[in-house]
Amino acid sequence: MPEIDDVSLTLKSVLDPALDPLLPALPNEPFAEITDLQGNSQLSPSRLSLFLFDVQEDGSARNRPRERVDDNGEVKLKKPPMALRLQYLATPWSANRFTEQAILTFTLRTLYVGAILRGTQLQGDLANRDVGLKGTLFQLTLEDLAGIWN
Repeated sequence: MPEIDDVSLTLKSVLDPALDPLLPALPNEPFAEITDLQGNSQLSPSRLSLFLFDVQEDGSARNRPRERVDDNGEVKLKKPPMALRLQYLATPWSANRFTEQAILTFTLRTLYVGAILRGTQLQGDLANRDVGLKGTLFQLTLEDLAGIWN
């Protein structure tokens, strides 16, 4: 089963260098951070907050066949790892609205170009597995958006 915190760390590690060209004179700004959106959000330094707001099982992967594994010469069948859909809210923060929009542009471009993250891009326990993370833009209804803030 994918470690949820490793997915968050992977997103952060991919987005941090992607945001560097925005302010090359200020190293490590803007940057991505994993947050719970509690408390007041500061506008400086500029940054991108990543808030995991929903976790669901990926039903489309539910009927995958069992995997064959060699257990000391004995072949056993085991369930494949659980596939999850993790939904993040990405919010740019800056004292300058144009910088916020640039942060969002770089974030979307990075996740669009590298829509599937794998190999050395993966962090934590995911780095040792033959898995990939697929990123897609998800459209929320107005009702769903209102539910996030309640």
